[in-house]
Formats: sequence, C-alpha cells, structure tokens
Amino acid sequence: MKQHPPLIKFYFETQKKYDGCIIACEIGSFFEILEIDGVGFAKEAADILDIVLTRKNKSDKDSPYMAGFPVASAKGYFKKLAEAGKTVIVITQDVRGRKTDKNKSVGRKISQIISPGTIFDLPDYEKNYLCSIYEDNEFYGVSAVDVTTGEIIVTELSKNSTFDLLSAINPSEFLISSNFSSFELLNKKPFHNLGSTTIKNLSSASIVLSSVYGIDNPT
Repeated sequence: MKQHPPLIKFYFETQKKYDGCIIACEIGSFFEILEIDGVGFAKEAADILDIVLTRKNKSDKDSPYMAGFPVASAKGYFKKLAEAGKTVIVITQDVRGRKTDKNKSVGRKISQIISPGTIFDLPDYEKNYLCSIYEDNEFYGVSAVDVTTGEIIVTELSKNSTFDLLSAINPSEFLISSNFSSFELLNKKPFHNLGSTTIKNLSSASIVLSSVYGIDNPT
C-alpha cells in the first residue's frame, strides 16, 4: 500500500486492528467508510446502504474507495448496517482550539461500537437479545440480555433445551468461547469469539452471580 496522508493511514491502521468490522470515520460533516487493496468495507457498505461508491481522488487509481453518508442522518445508516449483520466501529472527531485559530487540530477516537445485538431503537413489541454461550461437555451455560429492556436470562441447559430457548428468544448476536463447537446453535447469526482467557467455568460464574445478585443458585 502506498504512502497516504496521516488521516488515511490512521483509518487503515484502525481497520486492521478491528479486522472484520466496518470502520466509519467522521470526516467533516460526513462519516466515511474506506477500502483499498482488499482492506476495508467501502464496497460492501455501499451495496448494503444503496449509496454511491467513489474514490477519494478520482484521478488516482491508487486512491481509496469511499462510501459516505451525512453525520446528521448517520443513526439510520448504522442501524441498517447492524441489521445486515455487521459490526460498526464509529470514530468521531473533536476540534481543539478556537474557531478563529488558523491551525485547528482534529482529534479522533472510537466513540461507539454498534452491532446486531446492540440496536436500541426498536418498536415496543420487539426484543433484541445479545446472547453468550459457554459449552461445558454435554451442558451449555446460556446468558442473554435484551438491550432494549434490560431483561436478563441466565441458565444451564442440555443441548436440546438450548435449541428450544434460542428458538424462543431468537438472539441477534452471540458471544462464544474458543472451545465452542456447536455452531449450529447459532443459526447463522453474527458471533464474536471471546477466546479462552476471558471465560471462567460455570461454577465460578455461579459464585459471582450469587454474590452480586443474592441468588442462591443462579444456574
């Protein structure tokens, strides 16, 4: 990849760090999604959102592809990407210094992560569960939270009973541990693998839940 200005370099460094996620970077009054040399998701985002795909510099064939939308209407675009099963890393800007300063510096940082399981503005009758599953031999530890109401489900079930529960609540997104092998339980929904270091066994989790919520037998 050729040398690019600092902002473009920052974008693609962030994109590589969050591989598989769509990076939406606030640039002026627009959010931009970029892609170059197979890195980034501008083409896919343009297709999902039905917006124009262009290049930052149309006369330069090595210029990144761009797909952008106004900051003022970004909420709807982010929701559409999440509903398509995508996780969006939102980078916003802040301008430091007075507007009269000639050399205003713009800082940018990750301000939000939007995924299928974290969409809040749904109709009252719809629920949106973010679900975590931990596999322990023939049993499954299942926890789910409806981000719209705060409802929490925590239980330990057999595989068949887990199928039934997931069919009933229909989670939008899953968090799983690295030892998870029953991918058919996920029903082709988006998932994130947390690895093995962040997962404790079910008995340890039970102790934590019991102490925090005052429940005799959380599982």
